[in-house]
Parts: sequence; C-alpha cells; structure tokens
Amino acid sequence: MQKFILVISCVLISITGFSQTKPKDLPADPTKWSMEDMKRFAALPASEQEAFKKKMLQQAEGQLKQKADAINLTIDETILPTTQIKPPVLDLKRISAIPVTPPTRQQLLQNVSKMELALKKAVPPQTVQSVEEFAANKSVKEIQSASTGGWYDSKPEAALLLGMKAVTKDPADAVGLNNLAALLNMTGMEHQAIPILQHCMEAHPESATLLNNMGQAWLGLGDLVKSKQFLERCLKLDDLNPEANRSMAMIYLFGNDMTNALKHFEKEMQVGQRKSSLAQLVKSGHRDKINLAKLRKQKQQMDGVDNRDFFSEIHLDKFKIPDPPASSLLTAKWRQEHQPLFEAISEEMLFWMNAGQPTEEQLKEEGKKYPGMYQDLVNELLSDLGDQYIPLLAYITEDDLPHLEQLHYQYMEKDKNIVCPDAAGMSPEAYHKLCCTLKTPPIDDLMNKYNSYVMSKVKEAQSNYKQYINGIINIVQLDPSLSNKLMVYRSVGNYFAWLHGAIGALLIKEPYMTCFDNNVSLEEAEAELESARNVDLKCPSWLKMDVSLKVAKLKADCNGFNVEADVYKLIQVGMEKKFKTGTSTLYVGAGIKGSFKKLASGSIKQQFYIVFDNNNDFADLGMRGSASGDLASGMVGVDFSYDFAMNAGFNAQGKVKSGWITNWEKAISYIPK
Repeated sequence: MQKFILVISCVLISITGFSQTKPKDLPADPTKWSMEDMKRFAALPASEQEAFKKKMLQQAEGQLKQKADAINLTIDETILPTTQIKPPVLDLKRISAIPVTPPTRQQLLQNVSKMELALKKAVPPQTVQSVEEFAANKSVKEIQSASTGGWYDSKPEAALLLGMKAVTKDPADAVGLNNLAALLNMTGMEHQAIPILQHCMEAHPESATLLNNMGQAWLGLGDLVKSKQFLERCLKLDDLNPEANRSMAMIYLFGNDMTNALKHFEKEMQVGQRKSSLAQLVKSGHRDKINLAKLRKQKQQMDGVDNRDFFSEIHLDKFKIPDPPASSLLTAKWRQEHQPLFEAISEEMLFWMNAGQPTEEQLKEEGKKYPGMYQDLVNELLSDLGDQYIPLLAYITEDDLPHLEQLHYQYMEKDKNIVCPDAAGMSPEAYHKLCCTLKTPPIDDLMNKYNSYVMSKVKEAQSNYKQYINGIINIVQLDPSLSNKLMVYRSVGNYFAWLHGAIGALLIKEPYMTCFDNNVSLEEAEAELESARNVDLKCPSWLKMDVSLKVAKLKADCNGFNVEADVYKLIQVGMEKKFKTGTSTLYVGAGIKGSFKKLASGSIKQQFYIVFDNNNDFADLGMRGSASGDLASGMVGVDFSYDFAMNAGFNAQGKVKSGWITNWEKAISYIPK
C-alpha cells in the first residue's frame, strides 16, 4: 500500500511544472511525459534522477505554500517530503527574559494584563469587541471552553484573549493558567508560558499536565536538556501522555537514538496517530518497526470500544467448514450432504467479488469528492493490518509439506504390503469384498491423520481471517469512501475463495477400487475363501485342458486360462486371465530348451509383462524369468525364478538339490514298507 508521504509527493508533482529543473529535452510537466520521455528519464544515472526528483519536490512545495498563503490555508510543513528533521535552535535571547524565580500572583496578573493590552493592539478591533462582549456575562468555565474552541477553529488571537480573560477573572484556577500557558507555547511564546507554569508548579509540583507543558516550552526554546528533564518527570506520572512521548521521541531522533525514539513513538501512537509523527517516522526510515493497526486495537480495547463483531454481523460465521468423512466408504455420502454448502460458498464468492467492482457512475461521483481527513491514516493502518495478518491466513505452508508427504509414504508402504486373498474357485464378489476390507483401513488412517492435521491449521487460519476482516471494517469506518467500501466487499469475496480452497485442502479419498456395492457380506466372503483353499480337488476334469495347436498352446483350469505362441521358435508372446481377480496379463519374452555348457539340460525363460485390472485399466508392469534343470557339475533339481514389478516390487525364490540326495531319495522309495 502506498505510504501517505508518497501520495503527497505525487500530488505536489502533479500540480506544478518543472521547467527550471528538468533534464534536457524533457517536457516541463512530468504528467505530460510520453513513453519515450519516461525511457530517457529512466536511462539517466541514479544520482541525476534523485537530484531531479528532489528539485521537483522543493519547487512544488514552494508553489504549494504560496497558493496556501493566498487562500489563508495553514499547512503542517512537517509532513512535506523535503522537510528535514532538525532540532530547534537554542534561543538564548528569549531564555534570558525568563525570571529566575517563579512570579507571585500579583506579578503574574500584571504580566498577563500587559500581554492582553499588547495583543488587543495587534489584532482587528472586531475580534477584540466580540471577545469583550462574550466574556462580559459568561462564567470562567464557559470562557475557558470558548478559548479552547477558538484555537481548534483556527482563531488563535481570540483564543488567547479569552484565555487571558479567564485568568483575570479567576487567577487562582490552575486549569485556566495551564490552558493559557499551553496556548502561549503553541503560538511560539514559550518564554511567556514558562513563568505561568513555574507559578502553578509551586502548588502542584507533581502535575503531569504542568510538567508536560513545561517540557514543551523548553523544547520550543531549544533547550533539549531541560525539556527532557520535565518530560521524563511527566512520563513517570503518565506514561501514555501523547504530547510528552512525541517530544521525547523527537529529542531521541535528533540524537540518532532510534531505539528510544521508536519506544516513545509507539507510546504516543497507542493513544493517537497524527500525520506529523507519522511523517517523521517515515523520514527516519523506521516506519516498518511500528504496527499502527495493532496499537489502535490495543487503544480501543483499553477504551472498551473494540467489541463489534462485524464478521458475525454480516453472517460470515454461518459458513462452517464441515468435518471430513471418517472413512473413504462415506465419501460419496459426505459430498452429497454438503453439496448445497459448496454451491453457496461459490455463489457468495461471485456476489461479493462483483460487488467490489465500481460502476462508471460511482467513479464519477467519487471523483467530485475531496479525500477524507483520515485517508492517510487509514492507508497506514490497513497496511500494518495486512502485514500482521496476511502471513497468518495460509492453512498449508512449506513447513507443513514434509509431514503431509510422510503420511502419504507411510500409507503407500502399508498398502504395498497388503496382498488380497486369492484362492481358486472364489467368486469375484467375494474376492472384491475381502480386498476392500483389507485395503480400506490404511486409506482411512491416512485420511484421518492428514485431515486432523490440516483441520487444526484451517481453524487457526480461519480465526485469524475473522480478526483480519473485523480489523478492515473497523479501520475503514474512519474514511468510508467508495474505494474503501469496495475494498471491504472484495475482502469478503476473498474470504469465500479462501473457504473454497480450505475445503479443497482436505484429503477426501474415494474407496478402494474393489469396494463397489455387492450382495456378499464379509462373513460370506471369508467362508467362501476358506472353502476355496482346496478348490482344485473339486475342479471338474472337463474344465482342465492343456492343448497344443499349430500356432499356440492353450492351458485352462478353474483359476484362469493362458494362451501362448512361439514366434520363429525364439520369441514367446501370450496372455493370461485370472478368473478370481479379473486381472489380465500380456507378456513377451524368450524361452529356450536343451543342453548347455553350464546347464547340462533344462530350460531358461525371461519375459516382459503388463498387467491390467478387472476394469481393463493399467495396473503394473515388470520383468520375470525362471531357470530349471540339472547342472553339469552334478547338481540336479535346479529351480529358480524371479519377478520384478514397478508396483509389486521384487520377488525371487529357488532350490537346488545335490545328486547324491536325489539318488538317496530314489533308493528310499524302493524300500518295501
């Protein structure tokens, strides 16, 4: 967000020309620069660009001051970009006019009368007349109130005359004396204010108000040491005194002590934020060290006014993220139950986003209005609010990813080690039921652990989002302009987009592929598995076949069938089908038989294969092979095989028998029982 100092700078640049300071060949008014002019300016060395900008601002400020004087408009020069932070000059001449000892009441009244007489000669007669008429029949309190009102109504002469009238009517009233001293401080008459404050402090030495005004007076005269002494005494009695804290911050700023300067700026801004203090903070280069939005919230809490829950007032609390399903078997039901909520969130998001887009009529009407007096402060507060809360709105961060990835790895490891029961003669329904029962718990475990972690993050982020939206609406009440209203609408739209994303961050898995509805219960499937363990004994002989055709071989039984063909006696291609699982396997490879150098007699096979599931979708691929026969070395009964698949992993097994063991087994078989 743009800082208000930059905004003022842009305004200054846009209202004036720069013919005397512009680089060669560039138009005088930067608002009329073409793209080529901007490129030429951008090509200048950085030092020339900065010098040009500085001169433009100085010239613009000078013309702004002239125009302000012409219409009798007062400008706080401390907020202008080129105004330097400088300590006040020590005014020895005025300091020497201050009496060493506090004046008596009589001496004080005499001095006030002299000041009043001199002021009446310096101001227009009508001002004097209106003050005399007003004070003639009003009480001291009414005159004091009118004096304060006159100051804030930009009528300092009338305010001073009324303050003097109040003191003359009741010289024993410390409030009236203090108010007059404060007015003298603010009009640059600090040397006249100090004697009044000295007189009051004899009776009230521990008054934080008197101590603050005394510190302000000595600061105005350039005596930073004395000013600091009185201000420190004031802050011991009233640590949140905004004027004392601001002046202490400036004293430390003059001494380049940013640590203490920031401490006092923060104390001041807990009570109120003024443009001049913000400007000095920006110029110091340490604006980012103070969070104004946080300080404002603390102040409202202390005042008991920070109790409106705008989030609930516009019914955002009614949109709650539903708890995820406890099992993948409940996913479909969960989606169906909450579909109206998902649709409502999408509709609300579109509504608020559209509401945040201005119409041409709104833009024209807004262009006729002057910026609000709190516009700069609102921008600063919103900037700080965003800095505080936006990093807290993420439900998943990079730091969370390793944990969530580990949960997935653990699931994959568990799933890989689960083998679905497979027995000849089982029905596909029973197989699917048993496989679903075994595969579902790891899926549900992953979902529950993943979603439990994510939901805790989401709820925390959602609480922060509520505070963020409440903070935005609270702040823009200071300046309810069209742009701020539209910004609120867009922020609410962003919240619904956030809700949509938070729900999408949950892990909602579909059931395992064999978990479709069937009429087989788990008990029935387990019973069928048990009875199918020896299914080959019951397999009808007519279903078993091993047929050699001219071009291929066909094998079939109760478990499935296999078709294999030799190509030129070198390459074997074939297809296997399992009845129980419904899987199909296509393979291609080489197989040889005969006598070999290392292998006296036997066969060797090696195949590449692809597996498809019962839905004919790709399931796995791999390599497998086998070797069997008798070795020339005398080892017989060699039987070795391996299977390496992408998903199923590696498996190898084999056996070897020595020749004498084989002969021994044969001999035993001939011994009569």
